[in-house]
Amino acid sequence: MASRNQFRGPKNEDAFRNFLIDNDNVSSNLEFMGIDRDNVDSYFLGRDDQPFFIRYGLSGLDPSSSAPIVFEAEGIDGVRQVGFSDWSIKSIDNDQEYQRLRNGKN
Repeated sequence: MASRNQFRGPKNEDAFRNFLIDNDNVSSNLEFMGIDRDNVDSYFLGRDDQPFFIRYGLSGLDPSSSAPIVFEAEGIDGVRQVGFSDWSIKSIDNDQEYQRLRNGKN
């Protein structure tokens, strides 16, 4: 979504859901990534079956940046995963580091 929106992420969850469900311009990309538009709700849950915390309204999200964006709420066995704007995922087992990333400090 960011590359189609001047490297800005969605403003909120409703905007993100609408982008995934109602945007015919990206249907082939979503299909390529294996995203089922009829099952969008499942993409908003982490491995812990809890809703992700997502930092909405971010700008400057080009692939060369590495901004923390998506956060598991509880994780598994004390390890929470964090998704970054460069498509990387980091496993975090330190609460201070998790909170620092969640507050946008990379």
